[in-house]
Amino acid sequence: SAEWLTTLLQQRCGIVQPRDFQVRHGMDLINGKDLFLVVAPGQGKTLVMYAPLLAAQALSQQGIAIIVAPTKLLTVQLSNGATKIGLRALAINEDTLRTAQYENHDLFKELAAGKDVRIAVMSPQMLSGERMNSFLRTASNKRQIRWFMVDEAHLVDEESTLWLEPYRGIKMMRARLVSGTIWAAFTGTATPSCSLAIAAGLGFRRGHYVDARYSVDRPNIKYITRFLEYPVSGAEFLDLAFLIPHDMTCAQDIPITLVFCNTIETGYRLMKFLDRLIPSTVPQRLKIVKLYNSLMPDNYRQKFVCDINSGTVLRIGICTDTCVYGFDVPGVRRTVNLGVPKSRQEAKQKDLRGGRDGSLAIAYSYAPDWVRDIPPETVQTKKEKHDAERRKKLEHDILLWFNPPPTMCPRRLDLESNGEVFEPRERWCSTCHPEPEVSSDATANAKWADILAASAPIKVASNVRSDGTYCALGVRTRQAFITMLLQWRGRVWKRTRGDCIDEPAQRFLPVFLINRLADKAHACTTYKKFEHVMTGWDSLSSHGVELFQWLTEILEGFKAARTQRTSENNIKVEEQDLKIVQHV
Repeated sequence: SAEWLTTLLQQRCGIVQPRDFQVRHGMDLINGKDLFLVVAPGQGKTLVMYAPLLAAQALSQQGIAIIVAPTKLLTVQLSNGATKIGLRALAINEDTLRTAQYENHDLFKELAAGKDVRIAVMSPQMLSGERMNSFLRTASNKRQIRWFMVDEAHLVDEESTLWLEPYRGIKMMRARLVSGTIWAAFTGTATPSCSLAIAAGLGFRRGHYVDARYSVDRPNIKYITRFLEYPVSGAEFLDLAFLIPHDMTCAQDIPITLVFCNTIETGYRLMKFLDRLIPSTVPQRLKIVKLYNSLMPDNYRQKFVCDINSGTVLRIGICTDTCVYGFDVPGVRRTVNLGVPKSRQEAKQKDLRGGRDGSLAIAYSYAPDWVRDIPPETVQTKKEKHDAERRKKLEHDILLWFNPPPTMCPRRLDLESNGEVFEPRERWCSTCHPEPEVSSDATANAKWADILAASAPIKVASNVRSDGTYCALGVRTRQAFITMLLQWRGRVWKRTRGDCIDEPAQRFLPVFLINRLADKAHACTTYKKFEHVMTGWDSLSSHGVELFQWLTEILEGFKAARTQRTSENNIKVEEQDLKIVQHV
């Protein structure tokens, strides 16, 4: 009964009172009904997943639950969450399989064994992989799968994301599993029309499943949309300077913030810019802003999540799409979506990372100026025509998000696209309630602009030319050069990282600077030219001379080997380059 499930959830999950929808739809799954649930992120849909599994365990039943989640981080978080409430759960992804293999342990054999409730949380790639195919070819394994659940189900039909193809493979599972398997799909952003398409794609038959939809709005979040006023292609991001208070004295003066960037390279440049703004007197100033992306090792990412959840030193996380799913930090007070999102659904997932504990939060969205809509009759210049063509390629809801008509605002657009009623409230969006953020942020940015202008930062010299001493690197030689430079970076970082043992070597010498040096290596005949090429490298003063000496030795080696070339057999230059690499 609902009362029995309520008591069970209270006891096992340590909550005072589960929400009505959690009990209602937990009972649906317990009673063997398929479920398609739409509810705003952060409202507790995970508890609905666990409800039938806890019930089966309490009744001494057995069976396997397969939960599909988009990222490795989310598979681990869901698995850990289930384990904390007493369920036997395994996160099955490439990393956990590899670790288990080193320990002579087979996760799929563990999943198959036992007469209790077991949970396998896996990525869609793992679901369609050979290990899972082999698992399903055993009839007894297939019969044990009682529940099949899809988290972030909107990705099945989200053509703009990198998860499209992996998630589409889920559609084949309906035919592969036994007919009695209970299916559940969960999402926090699908519109009513999208929900029907997703459900149909997953094999839900109309009238034969519970179609549950709740508000996807989070009234505690204020939406602020802006166009970028300053360039973001260089070393400064003045539009975001307000994130660092002028008078800060400790890390806690900065509200916990997540900034989403489209590329890792952009995120790195933003981190270095914000680091510059933090006063040198602030303790642990270089640990206040950190990167989080797919290049970071697993132990770094786990520590990042722990550090930002602790609410101590780490205050700003600069992320890529890796942070969109499975990144649950209740204390986030600001999110910043920097750049044009691929879809409004993707953008909303980022917006709703804030305020998950119910506190007030702000979701900033920034777009470049070409997204600004202008009347067609005013389009005259070549650039304006080009921008107009770019706008035509944008998703309509994205264009409206940044260019709402007079009767519309971002909040109303979001609500009405999800079939919800718009009722004006305080702090809903920057269109209806622009203050105090418009004035305070603009004032802070202007003050930072004056401070930075007065400090006359070094500008990157983009036109460092070769004097002919060395030849430009060929394709194979360039790749070998990068490999050797990565090895040099690893050696130096291991020697000098000190207590930053969890920090990746990318923090010391980022990939974009490695690529820049590979492109301009032949021009670095003097240290001054080398300095220009490596402008923006924080370790230039401490390790610049060492790297320049290493570079000179490599280039001299290349040059010496080239002088030994013979014209016999008319060997191609690229083949000779390979010999040069071997010689060096």
